[in-house]
Amino acid sequence: MRARHISLIAITLALSVASANSFAQTELVIRPGVLIDNVDMGGLTKDEAVKRIRLGWETTRRELITLTNPILTKQPEPRTATSWGVLLNDTKTIAQLTENCYWDGSDSSGQLAGIKSYDLVFDFDVSKLESLERWLVANQPPIIRAREDGKVTPNKQTKIYTLNRELTKSEIFNAMQQGGVGKLELTESTTEIKPPVGTVPKDLMATFTTRFPVGQGDRNNNIKVASGKIDGTILQPGDIFSFNETVGKRTIDAGFKEAGVYLNGKHGRGVGGGICQVSTTLYNSVLLADLKIIQRHNHSLPVAYVPLGQDATVSYGTLDFRFQNTTEGPIRIERKLEKGRLTFSIYGQPDEYEVKIVSGPQKSWEHKAQIVKDSKIRAGRRVVIEKGSDGHSLRTYRMVYQDGKLIRKDDLGLSYYGGGPAIIAVGGGRRVASTGGKTPMARGPLAPGVTITPLKAPSGPIIPTRRG
Repeated sequence: MRARHISLIAITLALSVASANSFAQTELVIRPGVLIDNVDMGGLTKDEAVKRIRLGWETTRRELITLTNPILTKQPEPRTATSWGVLLNDTKTIAQLTENCYWDGSDSSGQLAGIKSYDLVFDFDVSKLESLERWLVANQPPIIRAREDGKVTPNKQTKIYTLNRELTKSEIFNAMQQGGVGKLELTESTTEIKPPVGTVPKDLMATFTTRFPVGQGDRNNNIKVASGKIDGTILQPGDIFSFNETVGKRTIDAGFKEAGVYLNGKHGRGVGGGICQVSTTLYNSVLLADLKIIQRHNHSLPVAYVPLGQDATVSYGTLDFRFQNTTEGPIRIERKLEKGRLTFSIYGQPDEYEVKIVSGPQKSWEHKAQIVKDSKIRAGRRVVIEKGSDGHSLRTYRMVYQDGKLIRKDDLGLSYYGGGPAIIAVGGGRRVASTGGKTPMARGPLAPGVTITPLKAPSGPIIPTRRG
């Protein structure tokens, strides 16, 4: 009996201790007046405080931070705090609280004698800055600039700027507290360069011109802005030109406007519409200069300003046009913008070759128009929702001649223009027969700016109009 009595006492004591510990853990809360990031955590348990901190960070981490430096002619795009590399460490943040910051209910109010304020604790992922360093390499201030007299800057040394990680990291944290604006901290150094001998290239290697309608103000603005960023570019032997890196992201802030574009085989609108005429004009000039094409893509629909197979579409972040200076000397790209005409000329060391661009056999196919019934349109009228286009495919070649004899034939690749059907919305109470197209599309709002014209009967397939 004595042994059993002792066992019961031991069990009772153990349960009491466990119960007391459980009560202390669940009841222990942060005292009022304990602030973390200026937020009062009073009355919250440690776990609840962590959740409160994380909830506030979810909003803060998405706010954009802009870092700039006046040395650079082009500034990096704004990024969120997490994209810059900032990471919240909630464990270390809570660990700052001392024992007297917690209240177990032993005194009446739990109120501190004063206010205790703590900041958030952050970690930093420096690998996030690697993309910024790559961007900085591609966006250095020009090493060589041509003066008005055509002479190349004679200096054999030039300044090179690299990212100062530690100072930039501090600037990011400061920007989080100062309206999201900070300085991109750079370290300056010098490097030996080999400028071209003599003057900037003046001998014409090739030139190419495309035409555009003068009345499309927004589109023409984009042509002017994009081509202006290319004008005067000098490439040393072996240098690779990137259209997207040179022109940059197409944004309103960068001076671009919304204009007509091709979107997945259909006509639409987007910021920077029209700059594909710039890349296409330059592409043809590069072809005639017999330079190496590194990357080129054709449109999803034909364009009006060059023959099929000779266009070069671009899209920032996805589709680029790139070529290499494969000559033994520097080359210079020069733009000439006239009323309704865009010309790119390439200057360098011309050879005696003659270059011609030819196309192989072409395959074409039609897309039958689709008729869509729309009760919003008055009977007897129609609206062209999508102009559509026939499909085409062909292969293009660069033929290089010397003294009238073919010495090289470059396969420039297969250009495939999928095209698509014209889509016509018609009104009226009765069903209108299709011209043989597919099942009518779902009803939807009319495209902005479309015109309504009388429905002529009978009518054949709609012939699409090409857009540039």
